[in-house]
Amino acid sequence: MLSANFIAGTIFVAFIGACVTGLTWISTTLITVDRNVAVMALKIDANNEKIDRLHEMIRPMWEDFTGRTYNDNLASYHEAAAKGE
Repeated sequence: MLSANFIAGTIFVAFIGACVTGLTWISTTLITVDRNVAVMALKIDANNEKIDRLHEMIRPMWEDFTGRTYNDNLASYHEAAAKGE
């Protein structure tokens, strides 16, 4: 009825089909992940620009409020805080 060659051929074709399906799924998933990473990178860059602009706006107010100028040197700020200045 069913020959060994027919069964072996069917199993082989099914195996190859499963491999091709798996590789297609992996490729599609990787492309989707890569696209999502690129979108997130753009959003992060946009947020960093907004944060930098807000920092530039808030820094003069903070320096007026505290009476200190930091000049991006936090080490000197911590030394002054430790001395109680």
